[in-house]
Amino acid sequence: MKNKQKKTPQQWIEKIAQHELPAITSTANLLSKFADDDVTSLPKLSQAILHDQALSSCMIKVANSNRRGVVSKITTVSRATVFLGLQTVKNICITAKVLDSLLTNHHLQHPVFERLIKLMTNSFYAGLLAKMMLPEHEEKLQEEIYLAAMLYRIGETSFWSMGGREVEQLIEHISLPNEEFQEKSKEILGMSFQELSVGLARNWGLGNLLIKSLDSPTTRTKEVQVIFYADKLSSFIASPPKTKQEFDQVIKPICQLMGVKEHQLKKRISYVLNDAKSLLTSYEANILVDNLKEYPTEKDFIEQSSNDTPAENSPEKEQLVALQHLTKLTRSCNDINEFLHYTLKSIAQILQFDQCCLMVLTTDKTQIQSRFNYNIRGASEEFVARFSIKASPFEEALETHKSLVINSFKADDSQCGVINFLEKGSVCIAPVEINNHPIAIIFAQLHDLDKCINKDKFDKFDYFICHLNMCLSSINLK
Repeated sequence: MKNKQKKTPQQWIEKIAQHELPAITSTANLLSKFADDDVTSLPKLSQAILHDQALSSCMIKVANSNRRGVVSKITTVSRATVFLGLQTVKNICITAKVLDSLLTNHHLQHPVFERLIKLMTNSFYAGLLAKMMLPEHEEKLQEEIYLAAMLYRIGETSFWSMGGREVEQLIEHISLPNEEFQEKSKEILGMSFQELSVGLARNWGLGNLLIKSLDSPTTRTKEVQVIFYADKLSSFIASPPKTKQEFDQVIKPICQLMGVKEHQLKKRISYVLNDAKSLLTSYEANILVDNLKEYPTEKDFIEQSSNDTPAENSPEKEQLVALQHLTKLTRSCNDINEFLHYTLKSIAQILQFDQCCLMVLTTDKTQIQSRFNYNIRGASEEFVARFSIKASPFEEALETHKSLVINSFKADDSQCGVINFLEKGSVCIAPVEINNHPIAIIFAQLHDLDKCINKDKFDKFDYFICHLNMCLSSINLK
């Protein structure tokens, strides 16, 4: 019965292309109408881009970030397209829509979002690295190679970005060795991520080079090998392998393909890194910039080798990553709900609370009612409740502007509804504030009556809320 419920490969492709990422599909369909002729197609494409304000702005920013040797600033789409050329313009359109579409889902689990951001950063960087590796090729082919390398893992990135039951199921296996993880993903999807990438590339009509690069890449043409090695190099720069020898297995073939020494390659990669940071800013994908890494050193290999799994997965490190993510969001997002969803899920998962809920103040500010709720697995869970604030722990938190912990209670301290709520187990309560103005309550609860919330857990909860309030106040000033 379980197998009958699984989607077929074609259903996955259609679901992602038509329902999860329609903007990419629409853009790919639009670009397919323009022939590879700068003279006849560029004016028409310029007019089409003008109808998309965000894309127009992005096109001009990218053109200006690339205008080496050009004195005057580019201020119009028509001039930007002429300066860049048809193939580059098409790639900018696709890149902009890919980055925007994949970052649109704001309600992903913390580990899922981190995986997505890492893959997106590596893919964008791989595209630029691949283009750098073939300097003697004509610009049109370089752009085709860039796009193929950038979309090399589009199947997996698209999968993570959509969320849902299968995503939550697969992320539980993310710590498996790569081969085992790929087998698990194939079991859950009914197809490999590579097959999904090929299917999407065909659906969007993005050329044959990507499809070829996914089929025995090291035994094919120089261009296809470059795509494979660029993807591998980008991943190794982001997360260095345990030994320099393993890193050299990628570096040496690249040096041979390019006819350069490692120190020359290293210098060229540093230029690509600077370009990547500048371009991601132009694409308004600043959240990816902080994930770009420098060329690894001996120290990186030593540290990677000495790292053990418990340290990588420690609650302290997970909380630090979560807090860093909230900080990054202040640069790219003004949606308060995104901050709230992410904080609730992080508190529940990282601090291991059975329930973490947002209770918003009613209009008359005499009651609070449930809005969002997450369980210990970081999954959204229905919870319907409404409490009077008067003479309750919630009132104390709102009036003192401080978090509090309740490990025991007295029956005469609160109304019946609050008593029933507290009877479920120990709870942390904190006010959500913007510039010291309370707008809601967050509570996190343990449902085991034999467990108490110790000082360390409470301090971590309090720090989460303090950081959230600081971030909300920050975006409110924009």
